[in-house]
Amino acid sequence: MATYYVSTTGSDGNLGTFSSPWATWQKGFSELEAGDTLYIRGGTYYPTATTNTVWDLHYCGVAITNTDGTYTNNIRVENYSGETPILNCSSITNAGARIGIEFYNCNFWYLKGLTVSYATQYSSFYGAGGFWCFSCNNFTIEKCVSHDNGGSGFTILWN
Repeated sequence: MATYYVSTTGSDGNLGTFSSPWATWQKGFSELEAGDTLYIRGGTYYPTATTNTVWDLHYCGVAITNTDGTYTNNIRVENYSGETPILNCSSITNAGARIGIEFYNCNFWYLKGLTVSYATQYSSFYGAGGFWCFSCNNFTIEKCVSHDNGGSGFTILWN
């Protein structure tokens, strides 16, 4: 069980520690395992489009596939205390579904204090919006905000 950090002043070549944080939410989310915690520092983050390995027409600020916590060791992603991290997806302009944070086949995650904005809808595709989970179970989403996104703010689908 490890604790990691992301900051607007970080670099994805760093170690992910408090004094040497990563720069992107994608890097932070993709390094997590059961029992880990990621703290995202305040500020606005502008991701480039990441495609999910399952759907190549989904362009995401963060895309995570097949990553599970456990009942007793959730994977936790939280705002750093007293700070507001914002994932501004306005730079994602690809022709396809635009999504802030997308999970596919992920279980036992806990998200707290995150804001996702401007994952707008491309004209001929559905707008999946801010937080999108497909084939996911045991998700806790607390004090998260989704605004100015295409489609719904929060979508959790299971099969």
